Formats: sequence, structure tokens, C-alpha cells
Amino acid sequence: MHPQKFGAIAQLVEQRTENPCVPGSIPGGTTIESESSDSLFLFHTKRLFDRILITLFVAMKLKPAIILENQDSLMEELKFHCRDNQVFILCDTNTAQQCLEILLADFQSFCEPEILEVDAGESSKSMEVASHLWTHLLECGATRKAIIINLGGGVVTDLGGFVASTYKRGIRFINVPTSLMAMIDASLGGKTGLDHEKVKNAIGTFALPEAVLIFPEFLNSLPKDEIISGYAEMLKHAIIKDARYWDELTLLKEIELPDDECIEKSVRIKESIIEHDLQEIAERALLNFGHSIGHAIESCFLDEETAISHGQCVAFGMMVETAIAAEMSLITENEASQIISTLSHYYNTNGVALPSFDRIAPFLKNDKKNSLNELKMSLPIKIGEAKFGIVVEIKTAELCYEKWRLSTIV
Repeated sequence: MHPQKFGAIAQLVEQRTENPCVPGSIPGGTTIESESSDSLFLFHTKRLFDRILITLFVAMKLKPAIILENQDSLMEELKFHCRDNQVFILCDTNTAQQCLEILLADFQSFCEPEILEVDAGESSKSMEVASHLWTHLLECGATRKAIIINLGGGVVTDLGGFVASTYKRGIRFINVPTSLMAMIDASLGGKTGLDHEKVKNAIGTFALPEAVLIFPEFLNSLPKDEIISGYAEMLKHAIIKDARYWDELTLLKEIELPDDECIEKSVRIKESIIEHDLQEIAERALLNFGHSIGHAIESCFLDEETAISHGQCVAFGMMVETAIAAEMSLITENEASQIISTLSHYYNTNGVALPSFDRIAPFLKNDKKNSLNELKMSLPIKIGEAKFGIVVEIKTAELCYEKWRLSTIV
């Protein structure tokens, strides 16, 4: 933002306060004409301030995630950000056992962090848990200079980011993702969120972490199901942005722990999409591919004991949304078939009682991306390329979903 404009705005506001009838002009901006009422001045000033806020938000550069090779590098980064500050470490019952010790081993040499622990699982992404954490922060005397380290998977980074971005109007936070899903997706880009009334991420903020520190060694403690879940997002990145990456990822007969190079490739794909669109006004919506249907399916399982992973739901969503793209002639039948058959190989529906379209429809209509009765989706037009903001008729979505669901019933 040009500094001259800030000075000009202040000068103009002072002018109008002293004499409402004096016209004003902002260099390179809007001219305010004399009026008997201040309404025109306020209108134009609001428009200008809106433009300033947008400019400032874009100017908040996305800091690239740092992929760390060893524990010493991880601790050096944490020391840089946390020294001489109140430090809180948010973890869940799993990461408290598997990962927390790695941080605490060296942390005590430069500070004494307060540990905040929540139950593992999607149920912790709730207003009740967030309220408990706010209370704990207040009781500990956390100031606006405090910092929260979110040590965990997507639930912890979503929850911790939300709590940090709302406590005392926002305190700093660092994401240290421990799951594949969090490393290549959930911890990146500044989206935070809680589930509400069975709707995924119904409440949330856009808030950039001070840093995202990726330590791939944490993945060695993950069960195979968690690796499979995160792999779905990597496949999504390939479908929407990189055909060669798709070829590389789909060489495997069975999903296995990806190497650091693949992790970094997914991280950089996501960062390249969101760096100019932090608030999902345009291109960032590409990352929603598979999530319209996927989140609707996942929402049906939130309160059930047979809950399925986010990655599996996204994979199911990508299959259906690819079928929708084919039905709308956006992608060739051949490429659609390749995507669907490959995803079906990695993510089968064995043992999953898929909900009918009537059950997922309310969640689809409640999706943040939609308005009134329009469904807006990001759909592939070929492997390696997708389009966002495509309007899909409800009947088309129902046709493709039910056709896919019935095909899974043996």
C-alpha cells in the first residue's frame, strides 16, 4: 500500500471533521465532492478502506512451510519463534504419547511450556472444547504475546488455529503437523474450523500460522490407515494441478508411506494455489475438489461409532465429482474412468454403509461454497487440470451419486 494514501486518508478525515463542507481528494484514489450530508464521504471512504484491507491481507505473505530433516532443526526453529514468550503446546491424547516427548526434551532449556491436551478425534473440533481451551488460557494468564504450538493432525491444527485466532482477538500460533493429512493439507493456508450441528467446519476463521514446521519422522508413528487417508489429498493435488505427479503417485499397487520429495511436492502445489488467494475468492476453490460430496458423506458419520476417515470421504467425493464432470462433458469418459478406477482401487467401500443422496443433500446445501439451491463445485477437466465455481444442478449430483453408490453394492 502506498504510504501517501494512508496520510491522505488521515488528512481527509481530519478535514471533514473540522469542516464537513470542504471537498477532499485522495492521491491516486477517489475524489470526494462537497455535499450537505456526509453520506457520500462515508460511502467513498468505506470503499477505499475496503480496498486497503484487501491490499493489506494480500500483503500478508504466506510463509512457506519448512520441511525439517532432523530433530535439532525442528528445535532450532521453535527456539527462534518461542524464546522469551509464554508458550502453550496443544496436543491430543495420541500425540501426547507419540510426539510430545520429542519437543519437551529440548524445550525446557529455553522455556517451560504449558501443555493443553484434548481427546483424539473429530469430536474435539467443537465449541465446547474451544471454550475449555479459552478458559484454560485465561486461567494461565495468557497475554496477546503468548504463542500456541499445535502439535497434531488436522483436528489439532484446525482447533488450535481457531482458538488462537479468536483468543483476545488473535494470538500467534505455529503448526507442527504430525499426520500426513495435516502435513500436506490441513496445517497449510490459514483455514481454521470447528464442526457444528454435524456440519464440517461450519465455524472458522482465516488466520495464518506464524510458521508451519514439517518433521516427516513423526509419520513413523502413524497407523497405516492414517497414511492412506492423507494420500487421498496428495492424489487430489495431482488431479487438479500435476499430471506427472499423478503418474508418479499411481505407480504404487498399494499405498505406502510417501518419501519427503512427494510430501514437499504436495505442500508446494497447495501453497502455489493459495498464496494469491488466501480467502478463497477464486483459485483456492480448486482445493475443494472432492470435498463437496466428501464432506457431506463425512457429516453423516460424525456422530456414529463407525466414523470413516476424512481422506476416505474425500476419495469417495472425488469419484462422484469426476462422474459429475463426465456427465456434464467437462472431462473425457476415458480420463474420468481412469481417475475413478484408480481411486476405487485404493479406496474401496467394503464395510461402509454409504448414505443415500437424500441423507447427504441437506449437508450439500449447507456447504459454504453454495448459495440458495445452487451447488458450486471444483471439477476436473483432465488429469492435471480443474476448474472452480462450476454450477451443478441438484438432479445431476443426485444421478451421479446414486449411480456410484449403487455400483458399490455387491
